[in-house]
Amino acid sequence: MRATEICVPGFEEVYRLDDPLGFVALHRCRRAAAFGGTRIRAYASPDEALHDALRLAEAMTRKYAINGLPFGGGKAVLVQQAIGDRADALNALGDFVESLGGRFITGSDLGVTEADVQLMAGRTSYIECRDGAEATSDSVFYAIQAALEFCRGSDSLQDRTIAIQGVGAVGSRLAVKCIEASAHVIAADTDAARIAALSAAVPVKPCPPDEILRIQADVLAPCAVGGVIRGHDVEALRCAILCGGANNILDRDETGDALAARSILYIPDFLANSGAAVEGAWTQLSGPGDYQPQVAAIGRRVREVLEEAKRTSVSPLAAALRKTAAQAAR
Repeated sequence: MRATEICVPGFEEVYRLDDPLGFVALHRCRRAAAFGGTRIRAYASPDEALHDALRLAEAMTRKYAINGLPFGGGKAVLVQQAIGDRADALNALGDFVESLGGRFITGSDLGVTEADVQLMAGRTSYIECRDGAEATSDSVFYAIQAALEFCRGSDSLQDRTIAIQGVGAVGSRLAVKCIEASAHVIAADTDAARIAALSAAVPVKPCPPDEILRIQADVLAPCAVGGVIRGHDVEALRCAILCGGANNILDRDETGDALAARSILYIPDFLANSGAAVEGAWTQLSGPGDYQPQVAAIGRRVREVLEEAKRTSVSPLAAALRKTAAQAAR
């Protein structure tokens, strides 16, 4: 694997990887290590892969800042169709992460399995081997409760309709939690086998993937890839709350204002889905342990952001970004 550092304004270190093609983006890594998973995905072009790495790394910085944690954000992405031997690619990436000397600590993300992480762990000590899907689904659930309490007056999910896009590791867990809380769950996934498996386990209502974003629901929870809510999609949404486990749900920050203009309550994803980041950060700071209270505190932070947005007459995203900037400046 060859790594070439490239200059990207606003980022402290960015590397293009070749053989196989990929990118490592470190948004903030000089004051403290940058944390962020490794993603393997089919990209249409190198520019698309770089753009994804940059947005994901910045989102990680936001996750740590809004939770008051002393880490920066990073991300590694590999272009799936450029990978020949998967084990060789992961070993090479592990070697590169090790060469950064602790400035970047990685783990699993979309397209990366537990076995992949274990393989990389044989080449670098700068890797988190735990599965963060449970903590992520927990934090999204707490965020949904906080949002319902804010706009409906009760945090109960009983008889609420939750539409979930993507029922992988996070989305499937979220579906189970919502059903256990007596919600009605509508779910979609491009992988029919995932929907079949979930439907066999719990009473979810399947929905065609191309219809899920327009389903009438109390909560729409995107839990697959990012960028699914674009500015021109906002008028077609039929949800009261947008709160999911996917990173970078919006195509750009300005779409948050369009959602607010339609009175759709958007819970910024870098707060709602930060459970795994919080759990991982506390593990680094204090060692292995039960950090469920720290993950549960994300619900309180959501309430604080919503109250601040209401008090200052801005969108929840604007209020969250303001809070993030204030924390990062400390």
